Amino acid sequence: GRDIHINSISGDVDMLNLTSSENLHIKTISGDISGYSASSAGKLSLASTSGDFEVDTLKGKNISIHTISGEIEGLVHILPKGSLEGSSTSGSLKLDLSNTEDLDIHATRISGSILFNNQRQEGSPSVATTGKKSTMVKLSTISGEMDILF
Repeated sequence: GRDIHINSISGDVDMLNLTSSENLHIKTISGDISGYSASSAGKLSLASTSGDFEVDTLKGKNISIHTISGEIEGLVHILPKGSLEGSSTSGSLKLDLSNTEDLDIHATRISGSILFNNQRQEGSPSVATTGKKSTMVKLSTISGEMDILF
């Protein structure tokens, strides 16, 4: 489909492969989402409040990931010249960006923790780059945890 919206309140969503040619938005409150892959040629948006996302592969050009008291975990592939913006409030982001090249990562925290490649980051912002630095990644956490592999 072109523009896909999935919303769940107090219900779980199980899927295999979900693909959109333009925009894919998934939002859950007190529900879990699990599946194999979610991909979009345009915007991929995930939002979780008190729910967990366990999707093996997330793929998109402009990716937005937000969690409040939930966990979002997966392999994230940002398409060329794309971006990732994510936040965690009292929740956790466990993102593997190893399939994405040319990263420019900026991560900030307020009383939370940030790990880059299993190494605790003491500063805020914490910054890391790979290659040409053309893929912007902006992450923030308040009392949450970010575990980023790249």
